[in-house]
Amino acid sequence: MLSKDLRLLADLLPDLVAPLEGLDGKELAKLAEGLCCMMLDVTVLPEVSIRLTVELADGDTAAGALSFIDSSMALFLRSMSEFVGVTTAPAVDAPKATRSDKTVVLHLDERKLTELLRGCVMPALQKARLQALAAISLSEMRATITSIMCYMAEHEGQWPAGLQAVAADEQMLKQTAAFDRYVYLRPNVTCEELKNPSQQILVYDPVDEFGEGIAVGFVDGHVERITDEASLQELLSASLEQATRVGGPASD
Repeated sequence: MLSKDLRLLADLLPDLVAPLEGLDGKELAKLAEGLCCMMLDVTVLPEVSIRLTVELADGDTAAGALSFIDSSMALFLRSMSEFVGVTTAPAVDAPKATRSDKTVVLHLDERKLTELLRGCVMPALQKARLQALAAISLSEMRATITSIMCYMAEHEGQWPAGLQAVAADEQMLKQTAAFDRYVYLRPNVTCEELKNPSQQILVYDPVDEFGEGIAVGFVDGHVERITDEASLQELLSASLEQATRVGGPASD
């Protein structure tokens, strides 16, 4: 970074950066002012390693930089642990930087990188992947509910006998991943006669495939993911008072 960029960063940090592990914006600005140079070295052969070297103006600033780097790494690991649902301490110890006078070095060798990937980064990536897939499944449920509404509009407000009848009319529903296992609660009365359409389950996926809850579609058209089993069972019991279960493994 150029010196003018560092000065600009130093001016902005007190206002823009929230406190991090006891290090407030003014202290960060002081670190920015005392930063002489920073170098990142990535080695692939013979072993993978990452080495961050930071040169500071004096020993006091270097001590602050050491504290900042260590706090940042600890915060990163804790955030990843919370993201994947681990409420205890992170699975791996946070890497520690070292200081020699005005130089601070953070070195991650192959063993430490492997620990981080296996114990923290990979679980977080897997969690993110499952959340993305869960969002897609919710979108499929929304498409299913929309298609049922379209079917009813074309059949004088009649509920379809089953989801296969909807699939025959709505090409968008054919061969969706979870379609065959969806449970359809076909109302026994007209839409106008339903007591509480916003709480009346119309379609739900009985399988929590991604560990993010059950995808549920309601008569009023909205969809949601329900994670509490007791809440789901309560909604199902109330919905079945005015509906008949059709299709899906839950009907076996």
